[in-house]
Amino acid sequence: MKKLLATNCKKLPATNIPLHPRYNLPALSWSDLVAIEQDVERWLKRIKRTTPSMQYGTFVHNQIARRKLKGIPHGTDPEKPMTAMMSFKVGRKSVSFLIVGTPDDTDDTTIYEYKTGLKLWSKKQADNHGQLFTYSFLKGKNNNEKYPSHALLVSLETANDEDAGIYLTGKTRVHEVKITAMDRLKIQSRFVNAYKKLLTHLSGQE
Repeated sequence: MKKLLATNCKKLPATNIPLHPRYNLPALSWSDLVAIEQDVERWLKRIKRTTPSMQYGTFVHNQIARRKLKGIPHGTDPEKPMTAMMSFKVGRKSVSFLIVGTPDDTDDTTIYEYKTGLKLWSKKQADNHGQLFTYSFLKGKNNNEKYPSHALLVSLETANDEDAGIYLTGKTRVHEVKITAMDRLKIQSRFVNAYKKLLTHLSGQE
C-alpha cells in the first residue's frame, strides 16, 4: 500500500479521517461513505462485521480475478487499489481529503463489479449503485482523466445448504449501467458532504 500512496498522492492533505484499516491511509471508501451517511458515530468505532456470506463472496471475487470462473465478463486490470484527492472550498479556504477504492476489475471504458447474494440484483438497483460511479471517478483520476463511461454489474445467485454450505446456483444476471459526468459529480458531492458531517461530529466532541 506504500506504493499506492507514493504513486497517486505526493503529499497527504491535512485531515481528521482515521487510518483506513484496509489501506492504512487517512481516506474514505464507498463503504465508509454509506456508513457515515447512516451513523457517523458507529462508523468511527470501525466495527468490522464478517459473515460466512461475505467470506464466500470474497472467495468468488478471487476466483473471478484469477479467471477461474468461465463466462464471466472481465476487464484488464483486476483488484487494483486506487486513490484520488477530493477538494472543496470553505469560504476562501481549500480543504482536501482522500478517497480510496478497489474495483473488482476495470479497463479504459468499463467498470466491472461482481455481486453475490441469495437474490439477483435488479436493473434499478444497478443503475443507482453509487459504488460504480465512485470507481469511475477513481479510475479516471488514475488514468489521465479517461473516465469509464459505463459499468457491468454481474450478479451471481447463491444458495445456502446446511450440508453443502454456500454455493453458486449458476444463475447470473448482467446489468449494463451508463455512467455520466453528472453521476460522477453527484458522487463527489456525497463524499464532500460525508466528510463535512464527519468534521462537524468531531468538532462537537472537542
